[in-house]
Amino acid sequence: MAVAARRDTRMTVAEFRLWAEPRPDEERWELIDGIALLMSPPTGRHQRIVSNLIRRLDELAERRGRNALPGLGVLSAAMDEVRVEAWRRTEAGNWTVEALYRDDSLDLPELGGAVPVGALYTGLPL
Repeated sequence: MAVAARRDTRMTVAEFRLWAEPRPDEERWELIDGIALLMSPPTGRHQRIVSNLIRRLDELAERRGRNALPGLGVLSAAMDEVRVEAWRRTEAGNWTVEALYRDDSLDLPELGGAVPVGALYTGLPL
């Protein structure tokens, strides 16, 4: 019996960008392992954490006359506990991840300072 060949339907980043361009503005998509996935809308809790982070980063960046944070690619904050995961690109181009908790600080030598993890959850019940 003959078996039909399966076509790999995963998208490249370039294909994804072309595919996502005409999508409605209220839709947010991400590409995970070549598959386009619709992202859930952010919660008020998520938006507060992001707002707290942006404020702290801006304070540090302005003191150094910078508006970008090289080397820090992703910061993932937990919604159900005080915890963040900081993803950084090494000089070799690899990614490392560090889990930080309430009493830890996210060290940002590029900006000459740090952001206390607990401060990211300011204004939120824990």
